[in-house]
Amino acid sequence: NTPVDLAFVIDGSASVGPLQFEKSKKFVRDMVDGFNIGAAQTRVGVVQFAWMVQAEFNLGDYLDGTDLRNAIARIRYMDGPGTEIGKALVFTKRRLFSELYGARPETQDVPRIVILITDGRSSPESQLHTAGVVVYAVGVGEAVDEAELETAASDSSKVYHVRDFDSL
Repeated sequence: NTPVDLAFVIDGSASVGPLQFEKSKKFVRDMVDGFNIGAAQTRVGVVQFAWMVQAEFNLGDYLDGTDLRNAIARIRYMDGPGTEIGKALVFTKRRLFSELYGARPETQDVPRIVILITDGRSSPESQLHTAGVVVYAVGVGEAVDEAELETAASDSSKVYHVRDFDSL
């Protein structure tokens, strides 16, 4: 029941494919079901990335669990070239974890958590965790660079690797 500002950063690159992308969305929905969603509880935002990055919705946009699950279901697969993890993490820090877009002030000591889901390699990552954000990295498939996941994550205990999207 601890309040959390939770951001999912989802790989929407062409290498993922539409079927696997739907499995990523299901993983996000399943994770969200484990939290109490609300203004004073957990707030959830989603970022999708490939060569470009976009906010699907911000932390303050959906403060009801049903509305949030429906918003996740409506996310459309980007199907873009590239896998810009670094850009996505910087964007997440600047956009989703901004009070302007629904994040709580750092003075409230609400944990800020990122769950990154990707299947590939990228440009160098930002050290988002140095800004007080805990980053979990979930690598999917064989093309994942384990060292890169460890760089993106807050520490090596926050790195997870699964064989395929069915294993999420």
